[in-house]
Amino acid sequence: RTEADPVIHALVEGRPVDRADPFALEVLRLLVTPHAVARVQLGVVLALLGGALHLDDPEWDIVAVEREVPCAEVALLDLVQTLRHLCRLYGIPCGVERVRLRVAREHLAAYPPLPTAAFPDEARHLVVTEPLVAVPAGVADADMPDFVLDVGVLARPTQGYRSDPVGSLGVVGRTHLVLRTALRSAGAELPPWNAPRAASTEPEADPAREEAAGGTDRDPAAVSIPETGAAPSAPREPLRYFLHSLFRKTDFRAGQLEIIDRALARRDVIGLLPTGAGKSICYQLPALLSPGQTVVVDPIKSLMQDQVDNLAAAGIHDAVAINSDQTPGERRAAEAAFGRGEYRFVFVSPERLQIAALRERVRSVGRTRPTAFVVVDEAHCVSEWGHDFRIAYLNLGRLSRELCVFAGTPPPMVALTGTASRAVLVDVQRELRIDDEAIVSPASFDRPELQFAVESVSSPGKLPRLAKWITDELPGEGHLGIPLDRLVSGEHGGIVFCPHVNGRFGVYPVHQQIGNALRLHARDGQDDRIGFYSGSVPKALERAGTTDRLFVPMKTGTQQRFKQDDLAILVATKAFGMGIDKPNIRYTIHYGMAESVEAFAQEAGRAGRDRGKAVCLVLFSDHRDGETAAPDPLELGIEVEESRKRIPGQGEAKDDADRMLWLHAQSYSGVEAEATAIRGFYRLFVGPAVEGSAAGSEVPLTVTNQESMARLRQEGWLPQTAPAAGEGNGNRPAEDPPKIDFERIVYRLSLLGIVADYTVEYGGDLGD
Repeated sequence: RTEADPVIHALVEGRPVDRADPFALEVLRLLVTPHAVARVQLGVVLALLGGALHLDDPEWDIVAVEREVPCAEVALLDLVQTLRHLCRLYGIPCGVERVRLRVAREHLAAYPPLPTAAFPDEARHLVVTEPLVAVPAGVADADMPDFVLDVGVLARPTQGYRSDPVGSLGVVGRTHLVLRTALRSAGAELPPWNAPRAASTEPEADPAREEAAGGTDRDPAAVSIPETGAAPSAPREPLRYFLHSLFRKTDFRAGQLEIIDRALARRDVIGLLPTGAGKSICYQLPALLSPGQTVVVDPIKSLMQDQVDNLAAAGIHDAVAINSDQTPGERRAAEAAFGRGEYRFVFVSPERLQIAALRERVRSVGRTRPTAFVVVDEAHCVSEWGHDFRIAYLNLGRLSRELCVFAGTPPPMVALTGTASRAVLVDVQRELRIDDEAIVSPASFDRPELQFAVESVSSPGKLPRLAKWITDELPGEGHLGIPLDRLVSGEHGGIVFCPHVNGRFGVYPVHQQIGNALRLHARDGQDDRIGFYSGSVPKALERAGTTDRLFVPMKTGTQQRFKQDDLAILVATKAFGMGIDKPNIRYTIHYGMAESVEAFAQEAGRAGRDRGKAVCLVLFSDHRDGETAAPDPLELGIEVEESRKRIPGQGEAKDDADRMLWLHAQSYSGVEAEATAIRGFYRLFVGPAVEGSAAGSEVPLTVTNQESMARLRQEGWLPQTAPAAGEGNGNRPAEDPPKIDFERIVYRLSLLGIVADYTVEYGGDLGD
């Protein structure tokens, strides 16, 4: 492990490295070179921003002092390539035809130059490198460079080096930038880089950064990217260059370029791509090629973490997720860093944008810097979940255009999904306020690598049938053709989706049963090859003392272990069903009925993302035989209330259809019940608050969820809780009436124009 390496410890602690040890010097070169290259590129960008260099100059003349390792030539080759492609993408003239690079090598050892053969001939002919031993004091002004870079990665800003081969260049007035662990001005004699650390002092202002940026009088318009973004149809070759440079992918998949084109042209877009078709690239690439931060709205926390991890794996570390898995202190720190512009990507849930503090943070960011894009990932959730139990989704279209405005212009919205029926798509367009012409869709959503199977089985027979599928049928040539020992080793992954967290078909008991049946549990629990994932703590663990706070690292660790192939099987709820990118999932098994066709497509779409063969199995139980079955709750022509009466209670459900119908019934109370609750809320809270106010005026109102709902129920505006078992409820088990959500009442009032806007304080259960 690198943490145990003495060379790395020496570097971290600021101690000198033994120059007599060839291995130590090689390790130092490998560690320091990427940082040195990045610092050279930072210096050149600052010179462009400050006017020391210009894109329309035919030649740049740069002097670089390499204090520890070779870095300048490779840095310039890479940066010039990047700048030329970026200029082509945005239609900006680039007149640079030659870069004269003179390098003074003050290396710690006789390191060979970095190889440049991988760069195209065009770039290698553009950058002409010459050695520079020293500069005499009386050098002619005509031979003065445009820009001098002194690059030392190991020195702190308050330290210097004993030698100064280009010191005389700084007296002629040309830009001279010193790059250490941070920037400083060239000038005074400083202690060597390995001198003892001085006593702590207050940080000083950084005149070098201001000087390189051209001072406080710099005209910002001189370096601005055109407001209209890239051309309506961006050049393909620059985009392919950045796709490979940033994500190491060779070419685009079907539909990706069309979505990226619209995004870079600063136009709204809805991208419909099959699961596994690379939707994330469709917003990540344009975001990295555009100024400002990107706000990504994700439906589930596992997806947020997955996206942050995937960006980090690509070398993009300025991304953060802000959610309830963090401590309050961690959330405040992340939000403050977001406000300072330290992150390019910020992942949040739609509910977090209802919190007043974060709203103000987003609004304040827009006063000083642009929001590149607002991304709605898994956009079908706007329709599927927004009308049922996540009302905040229905505010995204309005809020994104109100909160993220920069210089009077809202950012474009990028909505992405792999599963949207025509009805869902129309609803998403309406709620997000996106035009018809903005839709990009492939010719086919077919996933030929996925093999689907549905098997009818009794509820008690599910576990033995699932075990037999994994041990006997999946390894067979008719399905995967992978031996069982490899299938359960972690080399290949599988997901078993359960409809609930708790109960007989919940993730925790099912994961235990499958592990026992397949002998995947280890005695000490440390080498289990099966895990479970749910959004909330299973009741069995809750009773054992596991709190929400303790559960967060447990489920995060499970997600990471599964992605890293330490777990062979993951038993999960829909909290793990969207967007998770693990290429070697060979099968998904639904241990019940998915809540919708779109949800099934999402969850089954976790498999085969490497384009290899995969199996998607549904174990479906159906106890209706036509003779003894109860009246059908889905019979055409019956009213909602009649349908509800026919649905068995949670404890009475004998098959998957009954269990899913019960869940759906709990999410919708019916038109009359909702209308009654809304009238009651208005009469009890809104009416008294606005009484005596002028027409059209806005009146603030603060109410608490728990107290308001209790009062609505007490005064008859909400259904009473069902009686407990044995209290006049026949054989039907006790259960709550269908939920009428507090936020849904407020949202309905906003549609009527009675509520102008609302925020929610979740920690205190307070709505304003």
